[in-house]
Amino acid sequence: MAQRLEKKFGREFMDRLGKMGCSPSRYVYALKLTKLGLDKLVDAQYEDALFLFKKAYGIVKSPNLLFYKGMTLKGMGRPLKSREEFLRFLYYYPRWQLTKVIPGRIERAKKEIAWLESQLATLRVTTVDKGD
Repeated sequence: MAQRLEKKFGREFMDRLGKMGCSPSRYVYALKLTKLGLDKLVDAQYEDALFLFKKAYGIVKSPNLLFYKGMTLKGMGRPLKSREEFLRFLYYYPRWQLTKVIPGRIERAKKEIAWLESQLATLRVTTVDKGD
């Protein structure tokens, strides 16, 4: 398995994978979880997709998985959590070196955040303590 990954991604990839503490077999497992999660996301099976993305992220801390979690949470009608995942994606992607961030993903995340923020409201509640 390691030889196939090295042939596909190169020696530098393998070195970075090792520094992350992730074995080649665990990385392949995370890829399979991600692919299954994407299938579930497309089919609007959001709970299953979120479970799979969380499990994959536990193995490989890829910002791409944060993006997928954001899309899933948006589909679940959880705009605050979705926004949080997109913001985490934007924070972590510049530090990510294992694989490339998919082109257009950064712009898409920014658009998703803007849309989600347009759907959210801030409520400020002030109370007066009348005392005893």
